Amino acid sequence: MTDSGREPRSSSTPVPETGGVQGGGRISGRRNWSRLGTFVVIILAAAVIQRYGFNISAVRGVSMEPTLHEGQRLFVNKTAAWTGSFSRGDVVVLKEPDGTGTEKTHPYLVKRIVAAAGDRIEITDGRVFVNGEELKEPYTDERIEDGDYGPFTVGKDYCFVMGDNRRGGASLDSRSFGPIAVRSLVGRAEWIVWPPEALKGL
Repeated sequence: MTDSGREPRSSSTPVPETGGVQGGGRISGRRNWSRLGTFVVIILAAAVIQRYGFNISAVRGVSMEPTLHEGQRLFVNKTAAWTGSFSRGDVVVLKEPDGTGTEKTHPYLVKRIVAAAGDRIEITDGRVFVNGEELKEPYTDERIEDGDYGPFTVGKDYCFVMGDNRRGGASLDSRSFGPIAVRSLVGRAEWIVWPPEALKGL
C-alpha cells in the first residue's frame, strides 16, 4: 500500500483475454453491409410487387360515379393483367389510348368492362344490350344520355369499357375511343381502401 492508502495503478499493458471477439470494427462494418443489403432487397421486393403485384390508385374525375368518387383510393390487383383473368363487370385501370388529347396529363383511366371478346354490344333507348339481352347494371343510377351506339362485336383480345356515370359527356370510354386491348389493362380494382368510411369491395 502507498502512503495514501491506495493501491498503485499498474503501468503494464493489459493482456487481451483469449477466446474473446477481436476486430470489433470489422464486425460492425459487416453488420452495416448486412443492413444495407437487407434494405436493398426490401426496396427491390417492393418495386416488383408495385409493378407486378398490386398498387394503390387514386380516383380522378366523375366518370365512375356513383360507384367511385374523386379522391378515393383503390386497391388494384395487377396479377390479373399478366394472367388475363378479366371478366364482364370488372372495374379496371387501363392505359388511356393515344389520341384522346388527355393521355399525357391523365395516362390512366378507371372504367368498367361491359362487354368481352366475342360479345355483341348495342346501346339503345339509354340501355346497354349485350348479345341481345339488356345488361343488368345495379351500379348506375341513370340511363345513358349520350345517344345510341352499335351494334358492334368486340374482337378477340379486346374488351369494351364504360364509366358508371351515364350522364351526357360524363365519361370518356369505348364509345369514344373504341374497344380496348386486354394488354392495355393495368389491373383490376378490387377494393376502395380510402377513406375508411368508404371501405368496400368492388
